Amino acid sequence: MEVIGILSRLDMRASSVWVSHLATQSAIEKVSNTPWHDPSLDRYTNKTRMKEVGGATMSYMVFVGESLVLALSKSLEDFWIDLKISMGIKYDIWKSPHHALFEHEAKIIRSLGNIIKHNMSIIDKAKSEHAEFLVNDAGFPNDIQLSTIFLGAEQHLVLKDITYLTYLYCLDLLRLTVGFEHPKLTLSEPDRRIKIITHLVPDVLGLNAV
Repeated sequence: MEVIGILSRLDMRASSVWVSHLATQSAIEKVSNTPWHDPSLDRYTNKTRMKEVGGATMSYMVFVGESLVLALSKSLEDFWIDLKISMGIKYDIWKSPHHALFEHEAKIIRSLGNIIKHNMSIIDKAKSEHAEFLVNDAGFPNDIQLSTIFLGAEQHLVLKDITYLTYLYCLDLLRLTVGFEHPKLTLSEPDRRIKIITHLVPDVLGLNAV
């Protein structure tokens, strides 16, 4: 019964994070497509309107990236606390002998969440162990604003994948610590991804989860 409760709460958190992120992304796409040109206005005013739309779009893109990281970081912590309270399992991702699927990605999420909360969203490996991990072990540039990463062409963190990978990490950690192997873990790609997306992001919402 405890495992069922843990899974239910995991699903609720994962679905909430994924749906919220996709819905926000959809809204940003609408903002970015705002018709800024008005033939009744002069060239300078139209140029200003274009810059305003572009600036708002970029600001929202950074916001949605940081919001997703923070939400996933909290969901990971909630999952670990749930294991402790429900099953008596104390877990530390940096010290545990259990190495779940996509543990590396989970460490990235936790580290980025720490950077956002405590380092003003700046990766500087001289200032924290989390930043040092991101630079030395995850290939992130040093001394850089996260906004540059979220807006850049080079993807150090693929936002469309990270919620899915975090969910799989939690399922596999449950297998390693409790001995419960979720049926979806045995599936191969892309069937596994399709089934998990269908489960967590209902089709009726019309959100583009891929």
